[in-house]
Amino acid sequence: MNKLKPFPIILTLFLSISCSLFAKPINMIYLIPEGYTGGVLIFYDDEIGITPEELEDGTILYRIPTNGVLIVKSLKRGGPYKLSYFFIDNKDTRTEIEYLDSKNNAKDRGNIKPRNQDEVTDNERDNGFFAMNHRSITFSISNRKISMHAFSVGHPKDSTALYTDAIDKADQIEKDISKKKLDFEVRIQ
Repeated sequence: MNKLKPFPIILTLFLSISCSLFAKPINMIYLIPEGYTGGVLIFYDDEIGITPEELEDGTILYRIPTNGVLIVKSLKRGGPYKLSYFFIDNKDTRTEIEYLDSKNNAKDRGNIKPRNQDEVTDNERDNGFFAMNHRSITFSISNRKISMHAFSVGHPKDSTALYTDAIDKADQIEKDISKKKLDFEVRIQ
């Protein structure tokens, strides 16, 4: 009986961990209709979803429709990400949207450490537009694993209501899928 030699296994494990730690982050850009306020949901790996645009440098563009729900064919890729958010007008002019995170969840997103919601001014809290509460969510219905990202766009003073809007959208879609009342094709429109 052959004994398994540990050196090749350890070397393979070391190389795979090293590559993931030092990999260049994948740029993911969310293009949100100008003036949109509310929850945004991106569902991954659905046969009838759209294929997100991919630029030559590997940047992935997610064009969010006016209802805030995007369904895409491809799964999100593994590895580190650099997330960016932009309002986009009908002339394709982009206006960057700063990302705010909750105090307990502030993470380094590439080279940028986001401000948390406690660090905004009173004027920003009441009048500023920000992307907030970005979460990855996975749920199962009838042995089907569904993966999605959810975040909200709007004023920090409304962050709880905006997050609730995103979760309510996800809950309704989950119910509709489980009742087979609504398929993804209908929700894309």
